[in-house]
Amino acid sequence: RGSCFTVRLPLFSETGRMHEGDGLCNRSSSQAQNPPVVGPFAAKGKTILLVEDSEPIIIQMKDMLSAQGYTIVVARDGGEALEIIERQLPDGMILDLMMPRVDGFQVLRAIREEKKSERLPVVILTAKYITREDLAFLRHNCVHQLIQKGDISKPRLLEAVARMLSPEPDHDGDTVTRPQPRKAVAAQDGTLPLVLLVEDNADNLLTLKALLSGSYRLAEAIDGVSGLDLARRLKPDLILLDSTMPGQSGSETLAALRQDSLLSHIPVIVITARAMKGDRELFLAEGFDGYVSKPVDRDMLLQAIADCTGER
Repeated sequence: RGSCFTVRLPLFSETGRMHEGDGLCNRSSSQAQNPPVVGPFAAKGKTILLVEDSEPIIIQMKDMLSAQGYTIVVARDGGEALEIIERQLPDGMILDLMMPRVDGFQVLRAIREEKKSERLPVVILTAKYITREDLAFLRHNCVHQLIQKGDISKPRLLEAVARMLSPEPDHDGDTVTRPQPRKAVAAQDGTLPLVLLVEDNADNLLTLKALLSGSYRLAEAIDGVSGLDLARRLKPDLILLDSTMPGQSGSETLAALRQDSLLSHIPVIVITARAMKGDRELFLAEGFDGYVSKPVDRDMLLQAIADCTGER
């Protein structure tokens, strides 16, 4: 009760060709329809090992990545992936967790035990429910990002791959899975911290404003695009970001924030109706600094803000 489901099916024209869209079976990959990305996403000559046993996912991933200049090598199970890595080390790997014979966990464990591949950057792509123990294992083994199947968008994928191929070393020289929590700092002149609310639902926006008014200065935007524009103009101390909005999703907005050197330091808390077991861990793995589920509980909201800002 209260759940909403969306099913997307590829639409065929009279010629039998698929229209451009978001379906898993979208085979369109021409340069005119998918122009190469420039700037931080450009990576001509980079080889990515895609370890995946689902043919529709393989087609989708190859279409999105090949158009950007990446060379894609496909392994359809973990054993084949390890054989390929033994012959020639790729620049990065996109790894499915659930596969026959040798699964993704075994592949990850095997490559980290070998000197040759111990620093190979990895992005996880999976439909598996990720437990707290799974997430701890992935972080321990230097996974750069986790993407859920069924929620693959081109901007998020390209951003994840770009980060994977340009990892930032930590103090011990190992790659890190995500930035350390960002701390919002109140203005030195004593004014209240500025919080940007990005939320398309009027009732939810009213609730957030009621809970925070008087303790913070507030700015508001109704979608990701206008939220990014306000963030660039106002440089807020903290952003509360809805996960599901028309046009640009919360995850896509977060990716754009992290790519902007002037905004990447700002802590971002996701406000979401996704409150199933494991959802919090998935959002944090994407790079959000905090998580609050809807309907918003005042104490949970204030605790999430305190964790991000250092306030107590």
